[in-house]
Amino acid sequence: MIFEEDDDDTKEVAQIERINADDQEGETLAGMEHLSKRQYRKRLRYLRITETRRLHRKEKKKEAQQRKKERTKLESEAKELQGEAEDRTANQPQECAALPASTDTAAGNKEGHTHVSKLERQKRIWRKLEKAKEKGLQVVLDLGFGEKMTQKEASRLAGQVGRVHGANKLSDRPFHVHLTSLAPDNMLYRECVRRNDGFQHFIGVEQTSKHFLEVFDREDVVYLSPDSSNDLLELDNKKVYVIGGLVDETVQKNVTITQAREKSLQTAKLPIDLFMKREPGSKGNKILTVNQVFEILLKFYVTRDWRVALPVGLPERKSFVLKPDDTLPPDVLKQQGVFPPGYDKNSNWREDTSDDSKEYTRRDTAKHSPDISERLNSISISTTKNNDDIAS
Repeated sequence: MIFEEDDDDTKEVAQIERINADDQEGETLAGMEHLSKRQYRKRLRYLRITETRRLHRKEKKKEAQQRKKERTKLESEAKELQGEAEDRTANQPQECAALPASTDTAAGNKEGHTHVSKLERQKRIWRKLEKAKEKGLQVVLDLGFGEKMTQKEASRLAGQVGRVHGANKLSDRPFHVHLTSLAPDNMLYRECVRRNDGFQHFIGVEQTSKHFLEVFDREDVVYLSPDSSNDLLELDNKKVYVIGGLVDETVQKNVTITQAREKSLQTAKLPIDLFMKREPGSKGNKILTVNQVFEILLKFYVTRDWRVALPVGLPERKSFVLKPDDTLPPDVLKQQGVFPPGYDKNSNWREDTSDDSKEYTRRDTAKHSPDISERLNSISISTTKNNDDIAS
């Protein structure tokens, strides 16, 4: 009986011959002459899979090279844009304004919505942060507490630094951010690089291993600490505000305030007690992370209203709510743009224009404490000229 080979077997044999012909070393099918028909099929299947995987790896490598070329092109365009922005800054101070978005009419956008490309958004962020480096409020993250933290705490702080950068990029009025006491050989720097892609090239962030007092004048520095007795009521563009970069799971008190006092620095705290109160029966605390403090300052820098800014950084689980306006001192209300009865918006800060204002002040003073006005005048940090009496 004679068996005839089917078409599939013929194709397989032909493919084996082609593979054998392409094999320069002649070792692919060496020693296979004695294999049976089934063994030949298994061997051919293995060769197919191997060849498919090789081609797949080659294609992936080609795509990676293409992405690298596009990324390099984008970085070069960004550097060119930076040079153009620096050249035009002196003549066009408003250069960081949002770029006009291109209207996507060709795509059938009939509702008037605009489409902004990724490159345009990056250009807008770049220009905005470049202007902040020249004219923005300067905020420092003091990262000199590395020896007081474990690796886990340093890793958490590195994540908070990344969120600070993200919030600053999205803000309408970003800060000029400085990272001080950050040496490339310490644990915190390694964690920042590990947790944040492109950390070394963060836009709008200046990194230095120097202490912040080596960069700024002592008289211009205001150290933010929750243990300070001074309420921060206003932000002064001539000041440099320092946030202590410390993650302490054991909640050691007076760490930042002690360092500030040793350096004879001005100190301040967020006015949480002045504008907010804890809900009855709650156990929330006022301990905030670095990025939460930063986000509150960003929001106040835009709105100039602590009643809007403070809830941004205080999570709901802390159970803090805003106090009613009628329970706040008149000076604080006026500073926030809320004028109590009898106050003239165009008058001086504490000028009373009627007997009603005097009565309002007496009732408010009696409700809180007899020396509330004196306390505010002595401990508040503002943009006025009365900054010489800040306790250090």
